[in-house]
Amino acid sequence: MNRSQFALVSLALCAVSLADDYAWPVLKVPPGAVMESPGESLAINGIPVKIYRYETDRDAATLTRDFKAGVRSGFVRRAPSAQDPRTTLGGRVGDFWLTLQVASLPNGHSLATWSAAPRFRRDAQMKTAPPPGFPRDAQLLQQIDSFDDGKNSQLAVGLDKAAVDAVAARMQDELRELGYAKQAFPPRNWSDDGQYSAVYANGREELVVSLKPEGTGTAVVVNRISALERLK
Repeated sequence: MNRSQFALVSLALCAVSLADDYAWPVLKVPPGAVMESPGESLAINGIPVKIYRYETDRDAATLTRDFKAGVRSGFVRRAPSAQDPRTTLGGRVGDFWLTLQVASLPNGHSLATWSAAPRFRRDAQMKTAPPPGFPRDAQLLQQIDSFDDGKNSQLAVGLDKAAVDAVAARMQDELRELGYAKQAFPPRNWSDDGQYSAVYANGREELVVSLKPEGTGTAVVVNRISALERLK
């Protein structure tokens, strides 16, 4: 087991331990709501998070009233705008910060996304390791680690000061040293506007790399997907 694999296994065990130890708030869904896309074992920038999405016939005003009644302090509401048509709510319950984003659907229903994070616990911050090959000199802006149902995946987003071609060459050399091979798909790594995309594999694990110009530097996205996730 290499250092990257060891770090990921340790992170997974830590996430499971935190999820078991914390008294997480319970999501109360409206009667008749249809649940979608649960995320019960996630970490965003090292903070454990639970995310649930559901469709309901309740409108945003009703969901806002119910959400506000359930939080203890710090209730905030952001109204829909041209940039973001969702109603966004937030509030604190104990050591947890809850959010609810409500989007209107064409059928008159609402699509609600609820999340909880222990932002006010001192021991909430987990040690994280970015995916293999993520540029060492890049600024890590966001990292999402998922361990749901035994799956193990990572999504890391960052910004490197170097140009796209230099970052791509550096990542390819480092991934080759780590035992990853660039795959035949996509058949064309470079787009006409200077963006780079590639897939690297190591045994039964894949790294999906996307690079694009961002100012004078490079926006970096690395998505690591384990074999267990692909087989499910």
